[in-house]
Amino acid sequence: MGYGYLAEMSLFELRERLIVVKEAKKKLETKRRIKHSKQKDIHIEKIMKKVEVIQARREKRKIENKKRRIEKKQKIIDEKRKLEEIKRKNILEVYGRVKKKKSDKRSEEDRLAKELREINLRRQFMNANAAMVEAK
Repeated sequence: MGYGYLAEMSLFELRERLIVVKEAKKKLETKRRIKHSKQKDIHIEKIMKKVEVIQARREKRKIENKKRRIEKKQKIIDEKRKLEEIKRKNILEVYGRVKKKKSDKRSEEDRLAKELREINLRRQFMNANAAMVEAK
């Protein structure tokens, strides 16, 4: 049926035809491989771009997290420093109050001691006066 044309060809022509067909297949296969290789290269390039973007984002996030940790540590240090300052102020304030109370107490004790001496001195004078009055 369709082989009539091929049946009329000589063996040499058939071999040449076979060589041409093989070369055409080879060219077609080469074209497919090149096309496939290009597609593969394009795909790899897209993946590499995505990898670069991901790495850049990771690096950015890493830097941001490091910055956030440093800020957090600094905030904690500042809070501790403020608390220490408040504690120091309170201690100084309490120390001042205690010192004032001690000073007031000492002043009061000195005043009372002085008053007691004066009272004792008056008593002595009164007793001396009473003794003189009796002696007279």
